[in-house]
Amino acid sequence: MSYRFEIDGEPGAYWSRIVASNGETTHVSEQYTTKAAAIRTAERLLVDIHEQQQSGGQVEVRDVTGEEPAL
Repeated sequence: MSYRFEIDGEPGAYWSRIVASNGETTHVSEQYTTKAAAIRTAERLLVDIHEQQQSGGQVEVRDVTGEEPAL
């Protein structure tokens, strides 16, 4: 499955989203005041994930809701 980042918004309110190959949006970032900040965040995330995978690590999923895990 292939993913892509999309940058969206309008002046003063930009965000990035991760879109799966089937067109489904899987994640949306927080809002940024500049398009450059939204782009830098998406690029940094890609670099961090790549470096973690190269070092043999896995991306951690951490539940911080305080709720019981779903079974």
